Amino acid sequence: MNEYKVLWFDDEHESFESLKDDANQKGIKLIGYTNAEEGIAELESNLISYDAVIVDGKFYKNASATGDAVNDAALFNVARFLDKREGIKKIPWFIFSGQPDFLNSSNPIAAEYKGNKVYNKNFDADIEQLWMDIKKEADQQPDTQIRHKYHRVFEVCTEKYIGEHAYHDLLSILKKENSEKAFTDPNLYFNPLRKIMDDLFMASNKYGLMPDVFVKPSVALNESSKFLSGIVEKGYKLDTPVFPKVVSDHVRCILAVCQPASHRSELDSFISQVNTPYLLMSVTYQLLDVLLWFKDFIDANTDIVFNKTKYMLVDTSSSSIAITGTIEQDRSKNYHCGEIIINYTQFNKNGFKIGDTIRILKVANNTNEKTMHQYPKSAVQTEKI
Repeated sequence: MNEYKVLWFDDEHESFESLKDDANQKGIKLIGYTNAEEGIAELESNLISYDAVIVDGKFYKNASATGDAVNDAALFNVARFLDKREGIKKIPWFIFSGQPDFLNSSNPIAAEYKGNKVYNKNFDADIEQLWMDIKKEADQQPDTQIRHKYHRVFEVCTEKYIGEHAYHDLLSILKKENSEKAFTDPNLYFNPLRKIMDDLFMASNKYGLMPDVFVKPSVALNESSKFLSGIVEKGYKLDTPVFPKVVSDHVRCILAVCQPASHRSELDSFISQVNTPYLLMSVTYQLLDVLLWFKDFIDANTDIVFNKTKYMLVDTSSSSIAITGTIEQDRSKNYHCGEIIINYTQFNKNGFKIGDTIRILKVANNTNEKTMHQYPKSAVQTEKI
């Protein structure tokens, strides 16, 4: 059953637990506010999260109001707010009242905004009709359609997993109108996608899957990705990788696209040339798979203390090896021997040439953000054969 999140303005909403239970059984979650001031502030911050609004005929205008200080000025304030926000989101709203003096005469505010359509809180038939009308009108809204279509993904966008901020970013990304124009504005896709990866790594730290050094003072995206994939990073090593290979590949691809797109890069010219949102959409769908995997993994690994025993400190300054290979140069002019990069200083100091056969005696982690995903290790000590 689809779920609907509805904000309910009513000074007595706390007394109607049975009504909330009835709505909940229909898939409607009522979030109650006694006054217009606080309820409007909630909508101002989280309008995108709600599917509909219910407004009592008379309730408190201000948060400080008590007792009998109810009037229809609060209704007017809410109606005016929703009317002004239609350019951002046209959210369905309904008047739901039980006051006889409001129901028995035509109210100018109800007449102006709703053609005097008021659902009677005292009639079961009206209550059932309200639930049906909420669903019917909400189902026509793009935000609700997207949230229902991708409901499994949005379950991950809660405080239990990666946080509610990701909910807003993801909903904006998945809007059809954004996908059609996103290639002209990276802020609509690339930056929010990168922020969701931040949230995922923060959540990984929260559940003890990696130490604080990866997320403080800020999230180290590349290092976090490699560490959870089983690569030694920042002096820490996992017993076994957290990411299976397919997830590791997805995450590496997401970061490889989103990080350069946040700055001036050759990706700009590519997007301009192909003039489509397909790259953006493909990366988005990869992220959706990662989020669904992450939820299943967290559900199966909730013991934070145990999770922290899965990694340990190691000495990663450098390591001795003995690899023989041929120096090559890729399209980006990087010198490398297999998956080990040879920086320009090392190359020139040793008088190397492309095609030379060399022996690599010692390597260290490659910390260059431009090349670290393609070449995790960098040659430290080499000799020509």
